[in-house]
Amino acid sequence: MSAPTTVDLRSDFSGYIELTVPEPTADGRRSFTIHSGHIDDDAESYFGRGYCHWLAGAIHSITGWPVVTVDVRLTGYANWRPVHSGVLTPNGTVLDIFGDNTRQTVCARHLEPVVAETRSRIVAGPNVPGDVLSGIDHLRGNHLWWTHQYCTPELQALLLHFARLVLTRHGYGHHIPAAARSRRTDTTAAPQRQPPTDHPTPRGSAMSIPEEVAQLNAIASAIPVGLLQQLADAEVPAEVLAAREALSGGSGGVVAILGRTGEATEAADGISHAIAKLDRAAEAYQAVRNQLSDAFKSAARAQQLIQQAADYHGRGQK
Repeated sequence: MSAPTTVDLRSDFSGYIELTVPEPTADGRRSFTIHSGHIDDDAESYFGRGYCHWLAGAIHSITGWPVVTVDVRLTGYANWRPVHSGVLTPNGTVLDIFGDNTRQTVCARHLEPVVAETRSRIVAGPNVPGDVLSGIDHLRGNHLWWTHQYCTPELQALLLHFARLVLTRHGYGHHIPAAARSRRTDTTAAPQRQPPTDHPTPRGSAMSIPEEVAQLNAIASAIPVGLLQQLADAEVPAEVLAAREALSGGSGGVVAILGRTGEATEAADGISHAIAKLDRAAEAYQAVRNQLSDAFKSAARAQQLIQQAADYHGRGQK
């Protein structure tokens, strides 16, 4: 599907709308209630951890400012992948749904244990489809590429409303040209619920979960963490300890009962051998238990890292 060559940048959204997206955002959410004029948790999750690239595209269409994209490189991987976008303001800061911050601050927001390092890069607005998102490189050069995702007038109005809201909220309202100022003049009307809008499924972007994520999840679930924990928590059987006590007991031992006879001496030798073997078995068991405990901790950490990698690899746009 091609993006249009013209869009009414003055279109606006009022009231509130309930949205359900096909794939969860980076914080695991799929349902949102978005209110006009409000940047709350729902708006931050939706526009900051799910559809930030498109919001940046809409702001670029209004202002012409270049896009800044944050890439992450996961521990153990050589490739970089884009996770977030904002726009570069005339002040050299990055503007997105979370506010007006330095590039270093925006990069630091994406540092987690599974991430080896982050970087930011400036991308000319029309180049974003090919340099940030996959599957829509045919729209390179079209500054309205974001309408490939926001393909209905209702969704376009929603995105443009929040693009203007972000600009105005952080002191950049004077950069909104007349051709992009809202057509809506009545700002006192009570909020009205907008009908639910079917959110288009992302096509060819990193937001659709690839096969690699399913494979990573399968690997993580196959690690026998629970079994290792059970083995590591096991103790030397009480019966073994009781047997050792019975064999080595002083006044109640075999030697004391049988006296100093040849049978008693032979029995005592056998008991000594048995006790020694029990002691070695108990030591070996403890050593194995310690190794199992280490194995459990390593396996649990590996499972955690694999699941985090799957989350980063599959969450798509942040």
